[in-house]
Amino acid sequence: MPIEHDRWIDLERTATRYRIAGDGPVDVVLIHEMGGTLETWHEAAGLLSPSHTSLYYDVRGFGQAEKINGEIITDELADDLHALLNKTGVKGPVHLAGCAVGAGIAATFCAKYPVMARSLTMLSPALGVPAAVKEERLLQTKGIVAGGMRAIVEASLSLSYPEILRSEGGSFETFRARWIGNDPESFAALYRMLIRQDLTETIAAISCPVLCLAGEYDALRPPTYVGDVAHSIPGAAFITIKSGHHMPYQTPRLVAQELSRFMNNIGKRKV
Repeated sequence: MPIEHDRWIDLERTATRYRIAGDGPVDVVLIHEMGGTLETWHEAAGLLSPSHTSLYYDVRGFGQAEKINGEIITDELADDLHALLNKTGVKGPVHLAGCAVGAGIAATFCAKYPVMARSLTMLSPALGVPAAVKEERLLQTKGIVAGGMRAIVEASLSLSYPEILRSEGGSFETFRARWIGNDPESFAALYRMLIRQDLTETIAAISCPVLCLAGEYDALRPPTYVGDVAHSIPGAAFITIKSGHHMPYQTPRLVAQELSRFMNNIGKRKV
């Protein structure tokens, strides 16, 4: 299962790093979470590659992608993906899978570019925050800029990366160190985007098959929340697996199994 080395590309609207796993035409796109990088999906992409070819990349602001200057909205990040697919010659339609905020980006892409979307899998989808805590969370973003990622790493990962999973999947120590290395300004900008967004109409506009995956140990987006998201989408499937918030990294084999089953059941469905 060949995994390509890192590639960098200037999309004019942004520059980013990406990888492709597999030998054939790209038919799967994998999008990481807020604070993550393309490494979130590395092992899962390799497990998918015998039957699928996956493209995965650094979302603007993270990893080795161009950093965020000012404010940003989910539509812009979906347009980044569209530009990446165009410039790399991916014709589509493709299966899309996104983790947390990556699920919101994937959902927005499916709603804006329906002819490019064969299916959508949302893992621990982070689609917004409750109105009652919006102002409090916006204040938190100021603390992130002032104190940096190290100031919040323990509180964040205690919820998203529980002890029970720290000996599973990829190395927790590697994940933690990479997470601390995030650009605080970019992280805060994406967090403000999440706080302010409302993807209700976006979700309602999705026409391709949808799977929602919840992590049993995810304290940030627990199964009850993910189940409510799934129930709001006509025909969406809902599955809970023994994983956490960063599930493609924490339990790549489980994620690859569920993705493969879902995508293979869709087969050659056209949209």
